[in-house]
Amino acid sequence: MSFKLQSFLWMLPFICFLSGYQLLRVFTHREIIETPAVVGLHVADAIKIFSRFNLNTRILTEKEDSDLPEGIIISQAPAAGQKVKAHQSIYLVATRHPAKPQAPRLEGLTLSQAQAAAKQSDVRLKTAFIESNALQNKCFAQNVRPGEELESKNILAYFSAGTTSIRILPDLKNRKVSEVLPFLKNYGIETVVAHANPSNADLEHTCTSCIVTEQRPLAGTLVDLKKPLKVHITVADPLQRD
Repeated sequence: MSFKLQSFLWMLPFICFLSGYQLLRVFTHREIIETPAVVGLHVADAIKIFSRFNLNTRILTEKEDSDLPEGIIISQAPAAGQKVKAHQSIYLVATRHPAKPQAPRLEGLTLSQAQAAAKQSDVRLKTAFIESNALQNKCFAQNVRPGEELESKNILAYFSAGTTSIRILPDLKNRKVSEVLPFLKNYGIETVVAHANPSNADLEHTCTSCIVTEQRPLAGTLVDLKKPLKVHITVADPLQRD
């Protein structure tokens, strides 16, 4: 009896080792799985799929792509169909949209300077030349404030085309002489005044209440302010008009 007990005690460590080894295999054994295909899916959908297979999701990097929606998987490793074990990590590359460009400051720049600033900011410059009192060929306005995000890569800049000396003579009839004379003088236009009823215009008459009844050149005439110009107006006292 003592001999049998000694034999059993001698085998006990070996039996414990085998039992522990089998238990370790049971608890550490991981199922072999084929990697699911997730390229073309959104990251959120891929996470759900991997969770069902006890696989871990890792976003390796994000790649800018303005054509695809954000978060679309464009590559995976291991590739679809490769054998992996449960709890193994699957590395993904997903898309993200490029950051929206900000509007550069263009006001006060020449056309060539504005083009360089737009190129540096990676935006497309569109231009419009408008008659303005601002310095000629300088940008005096832009459609998006500097520093604001651009919904598209386009920005419109307004450049001064300078001022032209050609003007359209306005209609002066039925306006007070006291308004017409300063207006024409402001543009360097000489005014010749004639009374409709000269016999009624005494020496003390100042025309402050007189109204323009006729004008030469006529309203709508194109005139060049760089050339000497006289405007002849006929006036009448409204109290003495027929």
